[in-house]
This record gives sequence, C-alpha cells and structure tokens, in this order.
Amino acid sequence: MTSASTTHQIRPMRLRAGQALHFTVRPGTALQVLAGSVRVCEPSRWLAERVITPGATLREGEAVAIEDGGWIEVLAQGGEAQILALEPASAWTLLWRWLLARQPLVRQGA
Repeated sequence: MTSASTTHQIRPMRLRAGQALHFTVRPGTALQVLAGSVRVCEPSRWLAERVITPGATLREGEAVAIEDGGWIEVLAQGGEAQILALEPASAWTLLWRWLLARQPLVRQGA
C-alpha cells in the first residue's frame, strides 16, 4: 500500500475575499475546502455542439473531483477561503520513484 504523499502532489492555497485563482490540474485532481466557501469552474467541455463550463459552490468540508484535466477557476465567495488540491502524480514521477526504489543500496566507506 502506498501513502498519499507518494502518489499525489498536495497543494494548499489561501484566497482572500473575492480573489480568483486560475491554474491547471491533471485529470483526477481533488479539491477540498478547508475553510470558507468557493466557486469552482471546471475545464470547459463540449455538450451537444455547445461549450459548457461545469461549476459548483463548495463550503467548508466539501470536496469535488475534477474528471478532465485543464484550466480551472477557484473563486473565494463571501470571505477568505483555504483549499487543498490533491493532484495525482505524473507518470514520469511515478516511473522515477519506481526506478529509485529498485536501485541497490550503495555502501559508503567500505
């Protein structure tokens, strides 16, 4: 079993009242609200020849999983907010960790 710290990148973020953050996320990223209330606008997608931008308002303790990677917007509503973004590690990161784990230990000063 692997711990979350080895398979995810954890990014804590603070937002001032009314502040909006725009950043990219990988598919499968989870956002959890630790304090305050935020509006999350997910990456745009096509639906029946229309572009839509799914969104949700999250309050303290609530979370959402972003299915598709891309640019998202997180807007603090009402007051300050604190969120936590848990992004799956990239394939390159996982490969690098696997290669390092397979390396034999080198003895120093033998």
